[in-house]
Amino acid sequence: MIPRKQIDIAMSDLAFGLLSCAGVSPSPGIPPGGARPTLDQHPDSLICLSVRSGLDLLLSQLQWPEGTEVLVSAITIPGVLDILHHHDLCPVPIDLDPLTLVPDEQILAQAITPRTRAVLVTHLFGSLIPTERLQQIAARHKLQFWEDCAQAFAADRFEGNPESDIRFFSFGPIKTATALGGGILLIRNAELLRQMTSRQQNWPKQSTVGYLRKLLKFCALKPLQSPRLYGIAYQLLRWLGQNPDQTITRLGRGFSGPDFFLQIRHRPCEALQKMIRHRLSNYDPDLVSHRRETGEQILASLPEGQLLGQHAERRTHWLFPVVTPHRAKLQQKLLQAGFD
Repeated sequence: MIPRKQIDIAMSDLAFGLLSCAGVSPSPGIPPGGARPTLDQHPDSLICLSVRSGLDLLLSQLQWPEGTEVLVSAITIPGVLDILHHHDLCPVPIDLDPLTLVPDEQILAQAITPRTRAVLVTHLFGSLIPTERLQQIAARHKLQFWEDCAQAFAADRFEGNPESDIRFFSFGPIKTATALGGGILLIRNAELLRQMTSRQQNWPKQSTVGYLRKLLKFCALKPLQSPRLYGIAYQLLRWLGQNPDQTITRLGRGFSGPDFFLQIRHRPCEALQKMIRHRLSNYDPDLVSHRRETGEQILASLPEGQLLGQHAERRTHWLFPVVTPHRAKLQQKLLQAGFD
């Protein structure tokens, strides 16, 4: 059975992480294509435990009044909305063009009220959306403009719109060039960066032992990425009475359990920071190029409009979201063909 998601990390990267947890500093190696600037080298960058940690940190620092509105892409991860609600803010969804995934400019402009303080747009599924006009609308209304680039990182020098107030990049377990955790925020306002850095220093440090456990878990899971072993594991879960869908989804999550905010309010340990820098400086962009080519081959065989973001400006197919009115039937056919 073909796994639903390949964890984008090699055993050599996992070994680097294990050595880092032991206090050993492995050689950084020679990055593919030679040395190049990376996100963590920006003077306006802040490494966090995760993007959700960074968003929580940002909102904790801003302390906006209850009921403040944040305009968000109408498709986004539930965790973003949970954090906004936790800070008593009101997310306002802005409809997207399903072919380009670009938020509707007219709807966005009409949604702005005296309570609106920020616009948060998301680059979805490995695509890029043009943000210049959206950022200009936000600027005209003196709103913060935030850019969620977590699904768009492709090691191709894309760093978001430099005019954005905040740019979020994620290196969680299912992301491109994963470090099995961590996020980088690029923060345009130097004073806000200083304040957030200081606030994060007051958070407890992530346990190195906890990060080590995560590395060991994925060392064990990595062999299961082969279709034969994945199929055996899938059937074994069913035989044991477990729901494979729920189990596999849970294994890919960075945080789980009822104490979500206690988990994310940590600063990253040194081993995680080393791993992020290692992945950024050594990641081979040809891996994304291959993924892009495969996705484009599949896309060429689909009818118009069946893929969300079919006409997006850049497509790297981090996910391949197909629109269908017959979800269960399609899932069954894919399972019969060996695709989870």
